[in-house]
Amino acid sequence: MRNFFVSQEIYILSLYLAVMSILPGIAYIAVGNLLFLILIKGKEWYLKSIMYMVLLKFLNPIFTDINTNIFYIFIFILFIILVIKIVKQKDIYINKFELYFYTLLLIFTLTSIIGSLYLDLSLIKLSMYSIVVFTVFQAIKYGENYDFIKFLIILIYLFVWVSFILIFIPYGYFINGLFMGVFQHSQTIGVILVPLLTLLIVLYFSNKLQHNLINILTIFLGLFELYLSGSRTAIFSILLPLLIYFSIYHFFRFTYSKKNIIIILIILFTSITVYSLNSSKINNGIKSFIIKSATEKTVQYNGFGNLLSKRLILIETAKENFLNNFWTGIGFNVQTVYADPRDASLNKIKYIPGTDIIYNKPLEKGNLYYSVFEEGGVLTGVFFIYILFYLLYSLFKSNITYAWVMLLSMFISFNGEAALFSSGGLGIYQLIVMIILFASIKNKVILEKGR
Repeated sequence: MRNFFVSQEIYILSLYLAVMSILPGIAYIAVGNLLFLILIKGKEWYLKSIMYMVLLKFLNPIFTDINTNIFYIFIFILFIILVIKIVKQKDIYINKFELYFYTLLLIFTLTSIIGSLYLDLSLIKLSMYSIVVFTVFQAIKYGENYDFIKFLIILIYLFVWVSFILIFIPYGYFINGLFMGVFQHSQTIGVILVPLLTLLIVLYFSNKLQHNLINILTIFLGLFELYLSGSRTAIFSILLPLLIYFSIYHFFRFTYSKKNIIIILIILFTSITVYSLNSSKINNGIKSFIIKSATEKTVQYNGFGNLLSKRLILIETAKENFLNNFWTGIGFNVQTVYADPRDASLNKIKYIPGTDIIYNKPLEKGNLYYSVFEEGGVLTGVFFIYILFYLLYSLFKSNITYAWVMLLSMFISFNGEAALFSSGGLGIYQLIVMIILFASIKNKVILEKGR
């Protein structure tokens, strides 16, 4: 594998970040350039442009001023372009993962129609999310011969090294004092770096990445930046899959057979399920251990205890909502209780002008698995778990090591972040990564050392 650190794309992206930090509004020129590349080059740029738009939206404010409206306009333009191409070609195919995901959205729609507490909000959110999902699934098909894994490696180098510079200046830290690096929030860095760092580490130890100083420093710097961000879930989401990876491939001899794969997957999913179901008890235990000398009132609104207390509120509320709305849930992207009602941003409910129809309402969830059951009911939740199991099984069976380890790291991180079903959030980034990993089964991407 060639050294991605000297890739032309690295230099171009770094230049964009440098220019955007100096000239306000230059990010909009970047959006125009992305559309230009789509129209001129096509192929892999359909998907890469979406990824860049998502990342532009979540960059540190010193780099960009892209907002949600600009993001949706971009997606809608790309959606129209892809629909026109599909109509002209009259050739559309759907893989199993795509079919399952569309089915999940259909189930979400039916349960929301029946039981949503805010039907107008749920249907609008579902429509927006479905357009984004369709656009992403179609985009990768035009670049299916492109090695998107190389693209992800380029991103990890860029993020880690630019963030390294920001360690030494105030712009690299969120208002809570935690490190956010090149991104807009200390929690964002964990969501984005977890799968990318996992990929880099697995490729390094499987001898598919050069054993040079740059790669070693990138790995250690990435882990250090996660530590500075205070994201314990992110660090755990990397370490546990790596422990499993080393156990399977370095400590024990593993034979690929359907029986062995199923046994391992059952153990993995059982572990994740047990952790999810007992996360509130685990967090309570951690909280009492770390801050046992503080009073509950003090803990509620300060430091680490504040984070845990907020997450516990969201999880316990999700449990209660699910049990009270067992079959239908409370509706797609519906929130009933917020972790901190004092936050003024949570009151920004938006209505369609001249009507009482809600089209946007702040969403704050602490655990993806709980939120799916809470919003869609038991059938939606079970089918969602089945999709994840199918995806992990497919990657494991195909013997694409880096892919299933990356995916497992994301599954574990879902216990701390529930962004996957947010049409304008980091969920699109997570979905793109999952789709790239599934596409690697067909492409059989082989990263050879030294190329």
